[in-house]
Amino acid sequence: NLLFFLLVIFLIIYFSFQVYFLLKPPELVVLSPKDGIIVNENSLVVVGYTDSGSSVYVNGNEIPVKVDGSFSVSVPLKDGLNQIIIKTKNKFGKERVIKKVVLMQK
Repeated sequence: NLLFFLLVIFLIIYFSFQVYFLLKPPELVVLSPKDGIIVNENSLVVVGYTDSGSSVYVNGNEIPVKVDGSFSVSVPLKDGLNQIIIKTKNKFGKERVIKKVVLMQK
């Protein structure tokens, strides 16, 4: 009886973690650029990481993601305020979005 009880508890915990990982959006960390920075270049590099196996989109364009989940892409800037939208999406369709604002002054 005790062994059966422990097995049931183990299965409940195991399946709870599985459901949690299915329902949570992927991690998204943007290391660069910092929000609100002012630059004088026509482009900047967006650098970050997400969960391995997730897709990343910057301003709607899918970008390559390395096996470890890291990514880096150059983004063109126009004069004035620029909004950079970074989105990650996992294989279950869960998404996470980070928006950054960059001011480009020549």
